Amino acid sequence: MQLRCRLQPLLLLLLLCWLVLCRAQLGDLRGDPEDLGRPPQCNPVDITVPMCKGLNYSSTSDHLALGTQNDVATLLHQFSELIKARCAPFLRLFVCSMHLPFCNEQQHLLVRPCREFCFRIRGLCEPVMQTHGYGWPDRLACEPLPSSKSKHLCLVPKHDEFNAELDNLKQRKYPFGVHHVGMEDRPNRPLPPPPPPPPQQPPPKNRSGAESPSGARQCSAAEVRLGQEPNSSCAPRCHASLLFSAEDKQLASVWMTLWASLCLACTGMAVATFLLDSDRFKFPERPIVWVAVCYAVYSAAHLLRAFLGPDLACSSHRLDGRDRHLVSQYAGQWCAAVFLLLYSSWLAGLLWWLALTICWYLCAVKKWAHEALSAKSVWMHLAAWGLPLLLSVLLLVLHRIEADELTHLCVVDGSQPFNLVAFVIGPCAGALLLGLGFLTCGLCSSVTVRDSLKWSGNLGFRRLEKLMTKISLFSFLFVLPTLCVLSAAFYELAERPGWAASLRAVLAKPHCAEASGLRLDLGADCSPERRPSSALYMLKVFMSLAAGLPAGLVVWVNGKSLDAWRRCFCQVLLRRKSSFGGGRRGAGGSAGGVPYASVARQGGGVGGLPNQRTPSCGVSGIGSGGGCGSSRKGGRLTGSCSASSSQV
Repeated sequence: MQLRCRLQPLLLLLLLCWLVLCRAQLGDLRGDPEDLGRPPQCNPVDITVPMCKGLNYSSTSDHLALGTQNDVATLLHQFSELIKARCAPFLRLFVCSMHLPFCNEQQHLLVRPCREFCFRIRGLCEPVMQTHGYGWPDRLACEPLPSSKSKHLCLVPKHDEFNAELDNLKQRKYPFGVHHVGMEDRPNRPLPPPPPPPPQQPPPKNRSGAESPSGARQCSAAEVRLGQEPNSSCAPRCHASLLFSAEDKQLASVWMTLWASLCLACTGMAVATFLLDSDRFKFPERPIVWVAVCYAVYSAAHLLRAFLGPDLACSSHRLDGRDRHLVSQYAGQWCAAVFLLLYSSWLAGLLWWLALTICWYLCAVKKWAHEALSAKSVWMHLAAWGLPLLLSVLLLVLHRIEADELTHLCVVDGSQPFNLVAFVIGPCAGALLLGLGFLTCGLCSSVTVRDSLKWSGNLGFRRLEKLMTKISLFSFLFVLPTLCVLSAAFYELAERPGWAASLRAVLAKPHCAEASGLRLDLGADCSPERRPSSALYMLKVFMSLAAGLPAGLVVWVNGKSLDAWRRCFCQVLLRRKSSFGGGRRGAGGSAGGVPYASVARQGGGVGGLPNQRTPSCGVSGIGSGGGCGSSRKGGRLTGSCSASSSQV
């Protein structure tokens, strides 16, 4: 019954987590619709882009991945010289269908170019582009397109028409060279550079300073446009390396998994020790156990992210699952689950440490006993578990979460300074200041009591010194890494605007960005001037997990905990030995003519120890005539295992 009462807060926490996950799953299906089993749906609208008028189709989708048709018209201007070159048949149809796919008016299905059509166009035009120093654009990638042999509809010209048009084009020349169409086997012919594009007027600027003809910032190749104008934004692609390199991400993943495993092992042992011998952990030190529980959940969330992989922090706003990007505000169900576990357990750990200092203050200054604090423990559980869950749900509902590029963990959205101040820096700094104040007052009062007991000759001052040392040492080892995490939050708050401005300046250069991230091989011109320190962020990961290590060590790395584990193993072994012996002798049997019942009752205790309380590990009655007992030797309580002659 006592164990069930202790587990009620944890069961309530799991129930609330399940409810939030159900809500997150519904929100994910509503905000990020992905159904790979069905063809992409669309609502047809007329094509208004001049370059793409007069094709074999005249309607496209009203929801385009690249924004509005005005945005597409701006992007298609980059391919105007390639289309004029006519390096392949049906080139204009291919380029337009990649940016403005055909929307079937009868079935409302989105029809894209076939993969075979794309590869044939690429085989004809890519050698020509390479002679001018250009590679095949990422926006025209062929791999994600459907095959003509699949069940999905796709666009492809007839084979005879394509070959006939190709024969006609082979007799013509490029407008800026002597390389003929279809002669991709002769890529080394020298070609003069293409003529420079005509000067353009600077487009208008929006409030954020980003430039675009329609007022929204133009997304680079390493980004994905989200939403519709005028509220559209650009999100980094799922695995794009912008502020951190790919090597930094791999190292951070290994580093995070290593320390999360160590933290989970240490705090898990502490929780198991508490369940084994919960009566030994009394107030004011019992909150240390709940700190260990919080950091066990916190480390488990890191391991869940490591198990599910970095795609956990990625999402897509398209029906076919393409253009996956890092989570920005709208999270999927697994991202929401990891965020819920991370934020609520981290904040609950802070509040339980604050509860420890308050209990210490009430014991030392107000002279509260264990029973008085235990009677108020319900309110401690309500505040320490309820407030973090409430804030976590509030952040999920308000869409104030994002994916961290280095670790791909779902965390509080730091792009807005208010979020960091209100939900990270404020609670952490407030809990630390209040906790240190209560701890200082409690220690000062305890020192006075210790001195009076010591001068009066009362040996109870040694126990008080031990308790003071334990709470002080644990608080120091907890506060130190928490201060490092708080310092990292201040560092991000101060430097993040500069990182964003430097990154925008680099992404504005078309040659510096590709789908995999920034092209750092091009030198300092494509490297942001201000970037976050990967070493500092990995130190933050370590310190956030290291705060849970002292809670685990204080609970189970001591003599009493080791004795409890030894007694538990002893009970299990004796129970198995007793059941094995009883099965061999049969029910009601005896060994050496001594009945089991008489042996068990000798001395009124266990193992012949009169009136001796038998410690247990949650199991009563280990078998007749044997068990784990304890005895007094020299005023010290020592554990012992005894067996009667009936068990030999």
